[in-house]
Amino acid sequence: MVPSPTAGAARPRTRRSRATRASAALCAASAALLLSAAPSGAAITTGPIAPTNGFPFSYADTANQFSLQQCQDASGFCIEMPRPNPAQPITVPGNFTPDEEGFWWLADATVPNAGIGLARFGKEAAFDTDGINQGHQVAFSRIRFRFGDLVPGATYRITHPYGVDEIKADAGGIINSTNDVGCLAAPCGTFPAIAGDPITSFLQWDGTLPAPPAGYIGNGVTPHTVVGSPFGTNFVRLERLTGGVPVVVGETTHFIVQGKLAGPPPPPAAHAGLNVSSLAFGTRQAGTTSTPSTVTVTNHGTAGLAVAGVALSGTDPSSFTIQSDGCTGQTVAPGASCSIVVAFTPGQAGDLTASLTISDNAVFNPQSVSLSGSGVGTAAGAAAVPATAAARPPAALVPGVVVAGTTGRSLGLTRIVARARITRARLRRRGLEVAMTLPAGTQVVRFAVYRARKNGRRTGRALAIGYRVPAAAGRYRLRLRSRALLRRLTPGRYVVLLTPGTGRRTLGRTSTVRFTVTR
Repeated sequence: MVPSPTAGAARPRTRRSRATRASAALCAASAALLLSAAPSGAAITTGPIAPTNGFPFSYADTANQFSLQQCQDASGFCIEMPRPNPAQPITVPGNFTPDEEGFWWLADATVPNAGIGLARFGKEAAFDTDGINQGHQVAFSRIRFRFGDLVPGATYRITHPYGVDEIKADAGGIINSTNDVGCLAAPCGTFPAIAGDPITSFLQWDGTLPAPPAGYIGNGVTPHTVVGSPFGTNFVRLERLTGGVPVVVGETTHFIVQGKLAGPPPPPAAHAGLNVSSLAFGTRQAGTTSTPSTVTVTNHGTAGLAVAGVALSGTDPSSFTIQSDGCTGQTVAPGASCSIVVAFTPGQAGDLTASLTISDNAVFNPQSVSLSGSGVGTAAGAAAVPATAAARPPAALVPGVVVAGTTGRSLGLTRIVARARITRARLRRRGLEVAMTLPAGTQVVRFAVYRARKNGRRTGRALAIGYRVPAAAGRYRLRLRSRALLRRLTPGRYVVLLTPGTGRRTLGRTSTVRFTVTR
């Protein structure tokens, strides 16, 4: 039996609220979400911003007096995949978990007699764009319920460590509810606490054996009894309300807990973030000047960003100009920005490229932006040159990597020049990798993964779909490593659709990549 709240523990008070994210629309339309106000002494406070990754280094549980950092190591005690180099600090974008989301804390419980019976509570790091992109860090608390095999249309009461919810099952007898509270759209600045955040303390393993590993509050694998609820309700209980009388469906006192204790915070440091990684100015008559574009440099760190200089370099720097420089010689305070305005004046026909380099005292100095544009004709009216990308050799063939060729004038990849057979073991190790050569002017790449028939035609709904923002045109390798996708890539035939574009609404031709997954 699940114990009732202990004597003297604060009893949860319920109030009606609404889910704060579009994903909560998955709930039945008539569902009523009830969240509880936590005791006044409980609070989660934000630690200093880590200059290497732009996220809070830690979150502190003031009631239980410990702090947690993101758990992205190879210990086996972290639920998400480890960062590529566990020996080095978490960095964005260079050394962040390929899952594209990290957790400071996570507690999962399985409620019996309720389908998968998932009850999840977490403090999560993520991005408000596809991919791992600087300047787009977000963080939030999450409470999620995914129950099934229930009576359609019946109302259920869920008592859990952070309150009491009453939710109506949908017509299929399912409760699918997600409530996210926090900073859900960048920029988040110092990630201040959000009023109404239900997660006001962290669950951790209690004093019963086995004890958690040293440096952790749980091992991320083993269900265990816990402490830490602000109300003393260290359990999840699901009850069906029949005529106002609750009937217990299932309950549990065991949680799989992930949490890595934080060490000393990092020293103050500057961390530069750019609003763009590349600028494509399109095609212009030689000798004429484009509409200028602005590069905004924001200090996401915890110390002043001292900008020493801004310069143009690369193959064709004379075809680009810095029209104004509001950064050189400035010390940009944490959270503040400065701007650089760049224009394109092609001095000759053909594809032209350069780099805008920003030298500063930030982590990963210097910063750079790739510049590209095409010149046609001359001021005297010389013949125009087709705006096609120069032919480039395809990327070297690597086992398990699909390779595509170069591009034509309508911003599309050419025919596929290689096919791949990929083992499941490699997929688990490396993820799905697709190498390609992008045309000049590419700003985004849309991808979609489908199962395929024998003739190579796609079938069914997409297994994965999204966008990536490459740093520059040219050779590019797309890596897809989400656990959900890798679970779905069982032995069989598949196809990837790849579409480069200058924006999500201005896409070019789609190329098809076929591959086979083997055992």
